[in-house]
Amino acid sequence: MPRKIPDLEATILQKAEKLFMQEGYVDLDMKKIAKACGTSVGNLYNYFSSKTDLFLAASSAWIPWIDTEYNQLQASDKTPLEKLEAFLFRFVEVLQTSSGLWEEVFSTSTRDIPAAELQLLRDHLRQISQAVTTRVDDFLAEIAVEQPKVTSLRLHPDKRLACCLLSTTKLLSRRFPDENEANQNFIRAFLGALTH
Repeated sequence: MPRKIPDLEATILQKAEKLFMQEGYVDLDMKKIAKACGTSVGNLYNYFSSKTDLFLAASSAWIPWIDTEYNQLQASDKTPLEKLEAFLFRFVEVLQTSSGLWEEVFSTSTRDIPAAELQLLRDHLRQISQAVTTRVDDFLAEIAVEQPKVTSLRLHPDKRLACCLLSTTKLLSRRFPDENEANQNFIRAFLGALTH
């Protein structure tokens, strides 16, 4: 049985996560990951049986990261609106490093990934998306305590207001990738119009 090196596994996860975010899923292969980790492809397979398994393991920290971001903002002295703004701005930062990863996995024309593998990836990314949506909705619930307009919009099912904010944020980061300050100003103005 091949010997596993514990520090190498952590390195693989760290490097793979970064590479998946930068290059996406389809265009990244195990050879490139192995090279970035300073190991062989064969040794990489001692730790992870497939690229899908490696992706799932490497991205497993994303939901705890979302919760950590949320909890840090909740512990701050910011107003609920400022907390939501900060969370959305952080979301934009992450989106700008993700190189279309979400789009390629959810694209209906993804033929380069076998169906069963694609379903695993989609389910995993949906869980992450739901975690982000839930946290945005939690911030909106705090704002709604003082803002009747937000309360009425939150009454729509399936966290539609949170989905709308995230979709708008995502669209801005994709359409205007080099205009972070302008995007933040728009989000701030959008939230201001929503809450006043």
